[in-house]
Amino acid sequence: GGVVSVLDADGEGATYATNETALRVRWSGFTEPCSGVLHYSVSLVDVAAGSTLFEVQVNATEELSVPLPAAVVGVLAQSATYRAVVVATSNAGLTGVAEASFVVDNTPPVSVAVEVAWPGRGEQQLHANLSWAGCLPPSAGHVQLRWSGIADAESGVIENSLAVGGSPSAGDTLIWVAYGPALSVQLAASTVLYGSTTQFAVRSCNPTAQCSTSWSAAVTRVTAPSGGTVSLLPAEHVTSGYINQPSQLRGAWSGFGAGSNLSALSYEACVGTTPLGCQAKAYSPASPPWSEDALVLGCGATYYVAVRATNCAGLQHAVASLGAKLCCSGPAGGVVSVLDADGEGATYATNETALRVRWSGFTEPCSGVLHYSVSLVD
Repeated sequence: GGVVSVLDADGEGATYATNETALRVRWSGFTEPCSGVLHYSVSLVDVAAGSTLFEVQVNATEELSVPLPAAVVGVLAQSATYRAVVVATSNAGLTGVAEASFVVDNTPPVSVAVEVAWPGRGEQQLHANLSWAGCLPPSAGHVQLRWSGIADAESGVIENSLAVGGSPSAGDTLIWVAYGPALSVQLAASTVLYGSTTQFAVRSCNPTAQCSTSWSAAVTRVTAPSGGTVSLLPAEHVTSGYINQPSQLRGAWSGFGAGSNLSALSYEACVGTTPLGCQAKAYSPASPPWSEDALVLGCGATYYVAVRATNCAGLQHAVASLGAKLCCSGPAGGVVSVLDADGEGATYATNETALRVRWSGFTEPCSGVLHYSVSLVD
């Protein structure tokens, strides 16, 4: 009827122990109504090897517990199972046996990367190159944390605690919240900050109070891109608001805000007959200064360049330039006259003749006439 326990320094049952654990063997409940118990033999046995590492005899009148020597516990092998055996011997020379086992675990649980997910994050991986941090959009109401790979092969994980921090270097200031053996938790998106990074730490402990800390990658909250100015660049000697090349446009832009100081922007440009219409050319990757040399534009139509900026969360903001009208034909129909001092047409003149050049009738219905260049040619 005997019962044996292996206890730690707090008097708790030690199913698992380290080489540093203060262990004590305690027993009770042995009965021998005929002659009574004379003494107890206590031993520590290596289960795999079958060898006895420690043995002591205790009289029945003494305390029914003995400490295991630190020198013995200190050399117990990792992952090995040991058995504390108590043999009760009666005054009649008869024996009864009871035992208890424990496993040595000198290592903490294995740490893993903590996964941070939210609705739509998979699609955002297309833009992950725009920031070294994960980018949480305003539409995400929560983040889901998972640390499913955390394990301890010898003794298992009995407690996971979560803390929110700026980086692993902030370990001394972390506030831990226990979640038991859970391997995931959902938190409000407000735990992730705007303008700075947030990392999540999970501390996992085994029954021997050895713990490891696993960290997530950095995450930040972002808003959509904003601002921005887009301009169509006129060709040389062409007034702003007009273009004269049916296959070519040039543009530039600046002033777009990324929605976070931790995000870069990628740009796409398109061409349309309405500010954001993209009827003439669909969006394609672009960077300023931008040019497109293979367009097919219709004469007399007004065209716009639209630029769409995308940040690390996949959020977008588009801005269009002012329109520019495509004019394909120059002024026509003009008449030029060379007049003398009397205003008469001068088909012939002397070196003394006062001459004047006069013109009229030039028409350009698309953009109008800007100026005239007058020259005298031999």
